[in-house]
Amino acid sequence: MPNFLLSSTAFRMLACAVAVATAPLLAPAAQAQSDAAKPVAIVGVTGYDALVSDIDYLGQFGGQVGAGKQLDNMLQLFTQGKGLQGVDKTKAWGVIVHVDGAVVCLPVTDLDAVLGLVEGFGMTTSEMGDGITEIEMPNQSMYVKKSGNWAFASAKPEMLENAPADPGDMFDKMTTDYDIAAQVMVQNVPEMFRMIAIQQLRAGAEQGLQQNPGESDEAYQARRESTEASIDQIEQFINDLDELTVGFNTDADKGNVILDFTYSAVPDTQLAQGIEVYKDAKTLFAGCLKDGAAVTFNASVTTPADLLDDYKAQMEGQMASMRQQAMNGIDQKLGDLNEEARATLKEAVNDLLDALEATAMSGKMDMAGHVAVQDGKLTAVTGGYTKEPGKVEASLKKLSALLSDGPEVQWNADSHGDAKIHTLLIPINNPDEQALFGESLEVAVGIGPEQFYVTAGPGAVSMLKEAMDTSGSSATPITPVQFSLALTPILELIAKVEPNPAADAMLNAVVTKSEGMDSVHITAINTDGKLRTRLELEKGVLHAIGAAVMEARRQGAGAGF
Repeated sequence: MPNFLLSSTAFRMLACAVAVATAPLLAPAAQAQSDAAKPVAIVGVTGYDALVSDIDYLGQFGGQVGAGKQLDNMLQLFTQGKGLQGVDKTKAWGVIVHVDGAVVCLPVTDLDAVLGLVEGFGMTTSEMGDGITEIEMPNQSMYVKKSGNWAFASAKPEMLENAPADPGDMFDKMTTDYDIAAQVMVQNVPEMFRMIAIQQLRAGAEQGLQQNPGESDEAYQARRESTEASIDQIEQFINDLDELTVGFNTDADKGNVILDFTYSAVPDTQLAQGIEVYKDAKTLFAGCLKDGAAVTFNASVTTPADLLDDYKAQMEGQMASMRQQAMNGIDQKLGDLNEEARATLKEAVNDLLDALEATAMSGKMDMAGHVAVQDGKLTAVTGGYTKEPGKVEASLKKLSALLSDGPEVQWNADSHGDAKIHTLLIPINNPDEQALFGESLEVAVGIGPEQFYVTAGPGAVSMLKEAMDTSGSSATPITPVQFSLALTPILELIAKVEPNPAADAMLNAVVTKSEGMDSVHITAINTDGKLRTRLELEKGVLHAIGAAVMEARRQGAGAGF
């Protein structure tokens, strides 16, 4: 999808998954009979033994050592020592969902033993013929049929006819990379249900589109148009979407957990073209990244002109809405400014939005940066592409004119290559802020023919020049979108500026247990023609979360809660 719309990708995926998954539940069951045999979703779960092992691993972070074994012991207790007798605990299992029902697929070594477990909980079983066993439960029944080494169960006996002969390979494939994975085959959802999903989203959005007290007609209209444009994008997304997979995995060997959102598109659609732009990404701002920094980020995607044309009207509408909201915000929230000052501020904001719109319309997004802790002080470096650097510079000069009583900007204080460098020295009087930045904060802004750089911290000009030199003039291959946050330097800074028991506990856990793996990573990348967005938590982060939870419990116990 176009880089301009990247920020709403996660929302669209979540909204689509929820809406499409629930639409069949709200529609007449008699519809779409011809599509009944096609699964609309599959859930795969790794084998019971592997799950127990992963629960053991995760339990340690919350102080629950041996949590998996405790769970297994509880199961033994409730089943009078039988456990999951008759179930093959080494194999993956799952659920296959159709429009008109679902089938649970369970690997078994002895179905009679499994049915014996069920009877131990007071349920009754009876043979119905054709190999189907009915399990009578309060208020409903389940129906079970064995095929090979698999037992299939459903609330509807006719659903057992759609069960595959051996779903093992399918579940094994889903759980190769994940402990639990859910896959939605959107194109197998009948069009009627997809329309219901879209109608649900529109109805929900409409409920929040009432004009707020004190909201001007212009601001309300801008907000309404922006929301409607977002719903239109979600509708297009649903129609173009082929498959959506959500996967969670715990890896004790690597010491991390991951949560993936992966989707593919119907060929020759806007979405399919959009996924392609996440291949072979390169950046001209690699010098703005730094190993070991507290925060690093980049977004480097180029959208082809033909795809931009498809989204041009939507992008222009969003920009118009953004402008209107910005102008209304200035009038409503900065009413104390005189008319001339508000006019200047509006011009400055419009210049920045002009630069943003021109850059978005060019189809090129390329920016990178980092925040680091250097000699106990925060430093920051960022750089990026801009189609209209003159607009950026004009905006900065107008904003500077408004702050006539503030620190003076040194325009054209230096230069490097083809970039002009402007500097600013901001006095820091607050003791807490001095601990972060020192007695003054150096800021440098570099403006080139099609690029900008901003640095802050001691030696800001030197950092800016180094970032430009390290970036060079040739593009560097890079992950299209990535964000990383390292806990150790951030927690060390918190301990220095505003120490507290929770932060101290987290820092101690990270320093003593992370083994250098203390980061949160978010990435988006094209893998085998699919777009995968991944959240990864390294083990230091898990230890820090667990330490914070245990410290909160300790404080709660101390307070008598």
